Amino acid sequence: MKLAFLWVFFLHCSSLTNASDIENYSFHGKDKQSFYACGYAMRLIGTFCKASVKGYKCYCTNDNAMLTFTGCLATTGRNTNDVYKFYMYYCEEYYEVKLEHSQLVAAYDRYLTDAKNSTQIPGFNVSQPVDVPLIVANVTYIKLLDDAYKVFYNNFDIAFWAGIGGMGYWALVALIAMVCNWGVVVFPESRNVLNGTFSKLFRKYITLPALGRRKRNVQQNGFSLFDCLVPTRMESLIILGFFVYLLTLCAIEIYYVPNDPIFPTLQMALTRYVADRTGILSTILTPMLLLFGGRNNFLQWVTRWKFSTMVVYHRWIARMIVALAFIHSVGYTYIYAYRGYYAEEMKETWLIWGVVATTCGGVICFQGLLFLRRRAYETFLVLHILLALFWVIGVWFHVSIMGYSQFMYACFAVWGFDRLARVVRLCWFGFPKATLLLLPDDTLRVEVPKPKSWPSISGGHAWIHLLHPLTFWQNHPFTFVDSVEKENTIVFFCKIKKGLTASFCKKLRKYPGQTTTLRVAVDGPYGEPSPVASHSTALYVAGGSGIPGIYSEATAMARNSENSNRKIKLMWVVRELASVAGFTRELHALKELQMETVVYITRQFEVGTAEEFFNSSDLSLEKDKKSETEPLSFVQNTFPHIEFRSGRPELEQIIVEELTFSQRSLAIVTCGNPILVDDLRYIVVKHIDGTEKRLDYYEQLQVFLGNYDHSTYYGAGSLGYWALIALIAMVCNWGVVIFPLLRDLFNGTFSKMFRKYITLPALGKRKKNVHQSAFYILIFDPFQIGECCNLWLFLVSFVVCAVEIYYVKGDQIFLTKEEGLTRYISDRTGIVCTILTPLLLLFGGRNNFLQWVTRWKFSTMITYHRWIARMVVAMAFIHSVGYTWMYVTEGYYAEEMKEEWLIWGVVATTCGCLICFQALLFLRRRAYEVFLILHILLLVLDHWYVVPRVRDGLLPVHVFLFCCLGLDRFVRAIRVLWFGFPKAEISLTPDET
Repeated sequence: MKLAFLWVFFLHCSSLTNASDIENYSFHGKDKQSFYACGYAMRLIGTFCKASVKGYKCYCTNDNAMLTFTGCLATTGRNTNDVYKFYMYYCEEYYEVKLEHSQLVAAYDRYLTDAKNSTQIPGFNVSQPVDVPLIVANVTYIKLLDDAYKVFYNNFDIAFWAGIGGMGYWALVALIAMVCNWGVVVFPESRNVLNGTFSKLFRKYITLPALGRRKRNVQQNGFSLFDCLVPTRMESLIILGFFVYLLTLCAIEIYYVPNDPIFPTLQMALTRYVADRTGILSTILTPMLLLFGGRNNFLQWVTRWKFSTMVVYHRWIARMIVALAFIHSVGYTYIYAYRGYYAEEMKETWLIWGVVATTCGGVICFQGLLFLRRRAYETFLVLHILLALFWVIGVWFHVSIMGYSQFMYACFAVWGFDRLARVVRLCWFGFPKATLLLLPDDTLRVEVPKPKSWPSISGGHAWIHLLHPLTFWQNHPFTFVDSVEKENTIVFFCKIKKGLTASFCKKLRKYPGQTTTLRVAVDGPYGEPSPVASHSTALYVAGGSGIPGIYSEATAMARNSENSNRKIKLMWVVRELASVAGFTRELHALKELQMETVVYITRQFEVGTAEEFFNSSDLSLEKDKKSETEPLSFVQNTFPHIEFRSGRPELEQIIVEELTFSQRSLAIVTCGNPILVDDLRYIVVKHIDGTEKRLDYYEQLQVFLGNYDHSTYYGAGSLGYWALIALIAMVCNWGVVIFPLLRDLFNGTFSKMFRKYITLPALGKRKKNVHQSAFYILIFDPFQIGECCNLWLFLVSFVVCAVEIYYVKGDQIFLTKEEGLTRYISDRTGIVCTILTPLLLLFGGRNNFLQWVTRWKFSTMITYHRWIARMVVAMAFIHSVGYTWMYVTEGYYAEEMKEEWLIWGVVATTCGCLICFQALLFLRRRAYEVFLILHILLLVLDHWYVVPRVRDGLLPVHVFLFCCLGLDRFVRAIRVLWFGFPKAEISLTPDET
């Protein structure tokens, strides 16, 4: 479906582009520089043709103009064969005038004999055509022009080669990766040979560690909205190298020629040079985005990089390219605005598409944030593809007349190959009926028959489409294992989270045996096993649902190992016994293999859990086994070839022991919870240079977030909402201060409509400062439509208090759906309102750095302050009501209300409600001083529950809150003392003022 849409759209865009407008790139050598320098000078020397003859056509068709032009070239010694060749090419290419080399030589000879000085022509006027060749007298000016055009046109060539060099940078990185990664595959023993001090230090400090101390797969916090996964140190150094390369190439050979006749000012010249340089770089590097982002990527096959590594490079290259495009666009916008023809130029199709491309690039970078990807992946994916398509199409239209269209063809070739390969893979696998089974730990077991010719890669993964009429286009990657019971069958284990898997989970619960059949499509296989064939010991560590890929690799290694002395150990860490239920067949198959298996169950389980587990699994057990009362012994007797342990594994101790007892080398392969994976990486890095044996590490990635984390992230995301509003206000309001002419520039139809219906009018027809009547006591000041971001805050708050809140059937923590949802909503509203509380003081303070930054009026700040306060108090009220209901229904309200932290919570909520009431306009206007004192006292009491809330880890929020309040009061005192306490003269005017 998506492929068809892209193809139709591509054909449509092709039809819009005139093939004759597409040029091949040509370099701007000395011949072109000299030609254009004289072309510029000719306009100042004299006129040879009528005004109807446009451009350089006069120099191709008029003999006197041609003679003068060749004389100009000779003044700087540029009347060479190369320049003449370009002269002939230019006339034939653009004006269909064919000149001969001998014709130009003869023209120069005639110039030497026939040319006249302008002073020899009676009534000479530079704007009036003459019928004789003119002597080029100002040789100094011609040389200045030559120097100016040299810088100008050299900039294009340097930018072109800089873009090619950027590709060369990645080609060099890929070549090194290919040699290193394929080297250990072709020559497995090379790992043991290359294990000296330098190798260990290089791996310890460069290739293996996270960028910081430990976090690689655990996200780095960035106020929720800007959370991110940080690359490894090696990946970061490669990305940094590329950034430094681009920064350097955007600066070298850019300088201003004194008295430049092309650009009147230094600022204008440098702006144009930088704008051209960045635009060309971003265009030439665009194919790299698609090359690194494609699923079927020859570069990945060549380098043996993981797909996650490719995506890391894809994202960072994209950010840099979009930044280059943004600089390019801002530069040209400034030039057009400065010269006063912005509106005229923006009517050009190629410029409009340039704006479309840059806008799409900026939106891609924003919607590609980890925060958004994880919360709406399918929406992100569709938008990502569409925006990327419009980026490429936009760039194509923008540069097709400049000779860079070949790079866009490369983009379509890379993208088309990826999509074609996906279709071929899907057709190769076919569309068989798969068996879906819902497992006790909310995992889908999907058994899929496969073609005999389809290779199962141990440790590999495939993208599976569940061909439901409404969701057939969705696909997700999962690792798989070969079925231990059925030949030519693979099994996927899909952890149920939300979206597609959650909807199938709900349906399966209604089916007998919680199983059904469904047609599927499989795109794969992708990936390859970890190169651990030469290691004497291989330790495979899986966490939770990360077991399929690890199991597949470990069993393949055990079956194919020719070394009987090699030790293979599989370690699986699960939270509860139910996680093992769907994997019992695979665990039984391990008894035929020479490998050690240990399963750690980290959560305590009760008597009877084991029976429930086996009843839900597909094992048939003897009655005497069911009589056992010790769950761990019960499971151990069922799987005598597997060791079951209760509690968390001591990872460092296990790795040290395995390293100690290994003969020559130890390889650790892991997949699972990000914390587990990062801990293993950290431990390996720590011990890599403490032994003479070889120690290697390989990993995969999965992540999970809970309700408390979501609440914190959503609260921080609401802060990010206001940060975004403030950023937009800052750009708009300071923009017209720094660049006053922008007001005249942005005065088109859209700008006028936006100001007429959004920024300037009152919410209703007229009233903005005149209060609105509402039963007298509820009268209030209206606000402008432009201040309706309050409404958006309400929508944002409403959404974040609802998403990711659902009841898990059979929940042992909350026995009823009502109880579970009440607790989740109470926690969510309480945490969100706590995190948003600093905004009250930030917007309500008289000395407010946000007001200085945004240039908002104080009345606007107060409007936002009041509405944020009302929403925060509403959330606190919901939080209090929810917990009150739970305490009452559970029968320990009286006991709980003896706790100090709960008493202060009630005080805070009560004070918040009183603040909202006593701040009504009716009361404020009738007793303002009383209102002000009560407002401050209630505010202090409202926030005094900070000490009891330390236990929730929210102290930093309140520290920031009191910093805002303290800064405001401190600055007020400074301002008062700075002014002093002079005597003022007070007099009464006739109008009682």
